Amino acid sequence: MTTELNTLLTALCVKIDDEIGGIRGRPPLLSDSELVCLAVAQALLGYHSESRWLRYANKHLTGMFPYLPQRAGYYKRLRSTLGLVKRMIRELAMDSDFWFDNLWITDSTPVPCGMSRPTVQRSNLAGWAGYGYCASHSRFFWGLGLYLVCTPTGMPIMWSLANPKIGEREVLATMVEVDADLVADREGIVLISAPHPSFTPESKAEIVEQCWQGDRSVGEVDEDFDLTETAVRLWVSQRSSRLRNWPRSSVRGCGRSRSGGPGESY
Repeated sequence: MTTELNTLLTALCVKIDDEIGGIRGRPPLLSDSELVCLAVAQALLGYHSESRWLRYANKHLTGMFPYLPQRAGYYKRLRSTLGLVKRMIRELAMDSDFWFDNLWITDSTPVPCGMSRPTVQRSNLAGWAGYGYCASHSRFFWGLGLYLVCTPTGMPIMWSLANPKIGEREVLATMVEVDADLVADREGIVLISAPHPSFTPESKAEIVEQCWQGDRSVGEVDEDFDLTETAVRLWVSQRSSRLRNWPRSSVRGCGRSRSGGPGESY
């Protein structure tokens, strides 16, 4: 394992040096190519903590990296070379035959960033992240949505982090605009996206009305519309809260009367 890792990192370091054109001026103690290789090794070995990773590297990788910064310096250098990291990811992907596959698959997954209200208010992501609903786990979350475009073999083509309230089509359109040159160089691209049904206020009202009729349970209604029971119960609860907060004159004729009986219409 160590020999294979050393070979991989050596080849990667040479590749990066060839791409960036070497070092001008006084060489740093840890070059940009060595820094990227160090980050690649951290990802390959599954270290999510910089502190634990640097302790491991100081013990096992000093032969390849004579100088290793402290955690704060390593994190600062890594953030400053984000552009180089993204560039090398693209360069390495383009060296693979899978890169030229014109069949693209796209999907999204939630990235929760906070679990409490104080965290949401204090987070630096406030204003960028937002609340979303994960149908796969039948739960709400606060964070971002990770949108990925890849080939059937799993080769990543494009990715983006966005507010989960933004529609998937809007995010994909923006991704294509940002990487317009990538799309323009290809012909006959086929983009496959997983269906994500959206419901208008009128369709939600129809579903809630069927739940309020009383002849079927919430579970039976959500099966008809291919929904989760949590989402349907939330819509029913939201509608009930609105009716309780409306004036008495506004509630009459809206689904149910104030006394609980059926109204004229929803």
